[in-house]
Amino acid sequence: MKRLLVLPIILLICTTSAIAQNPGYPGGLPTRIPEQLLEELDVDESDREEIRAVQEETRKLKEETELEINLIRAQLARLLYYPDPDMREVEKQLDRSSELRLEMEKAQIRAYVRIRQILGEETWEDMLRIIRAARAQAERRQPGQQGPRTGTESRQPGPTGSGSG
Repeated sequence: MKRLLVLPIILLICTTSAIAQNPGYPGGLPTRIPEQLLEELDVDESDREEIRAVQEETRKLKEETELEINLIRAQLARLLYYPDPDMREVEKQLDRSSELRLEMEKAQIRAYVRIRQILGEETWEDMLRIIRAARAQAERRQPGQQGPRTGTESRQPGPTGSGSG
C-alpha cells in the first residue's frame, strides 16, 4: 500500500518539475528527485547529501535567474511603453534574457548529468523504470486527461439522456 502512495507522489514531483523546467526534452530531465524515491532506490546517505547539494545549487541558480529575467521583462515593458522605443536597448535586453535562459538550461543539464553520475547507471535505470511505471499507472487512472479538448469527446447526457448538452 505504501508503494501505491509513493508512486503518484514521485510521478507528480518528477514530471511536473522536470517538464516545467525543461519542456523541450522528452519526459523532461529529472533534476529534482524526491526523498521517497531515493529511499526506495536504497541510495546511501552520502550520495543523498550530494544529490541534495546539486539540487539546492540548481534551485538557487534557477530562482536567481528567474528574478533577473523578470527584471529584464519589466525593463522591456518600460522601453516598449513609448511609441518610439530604443530598439538597440530592446535588443540588448532580449539578448541578455536569452543568455540567462541558456545558462539556466546548461546548469540544469549539468545537474542532470551529475545526479546520474552520483546514482550510477544501474540505479539511474531503476529510477527511470519506477518513474515510467508511475506515469503509466497515472495514465491508466486518468485516460481522458491528456491534451486539449477537441470538441469531439462524448458529453454527459442531458436531462433527456440524448447526450447533447
